[in-house]
Amino acid sequence: MSRDVRFSMNTGAGGGQDIIQQMSMKMVKKSAEAIAERASGISGSITSRPLHFEVNTYVGLPNKHRGSRAVAEIVAKDVYDDHQRYAGFEAIQKAKDAGRV
Repeated sequence: MSRDVRFSMNTGAGGGQDIIQQMSMKMVKKSAEAIAERASGISGSITSRPLHFEVNTYVGLPNKHRGSRAVAEIVAKDVYDDHQRYAGFEAIQKAKDAGRV
């Protein structure tokens, strides 16, 4: 067996890029779910009609290295008025630290 062993990986689309995106998507989704859960709890203490937050994940936003980012959106469901919209915004702002990795 040769001592000169080399390893290489295609880092473009269909290779390492996809593998890294799939691996990071789990972490991104878990962080977003932690934020959404905490925001739902905070929302209950801010308003009498607490909001429920859902998480949507996708790959798509470009970065400066010509790659794509894994993205998570946290969306409030059943927002009826401006007060709930404000309460949801405040809850998300206060819950952001729950998703830090």
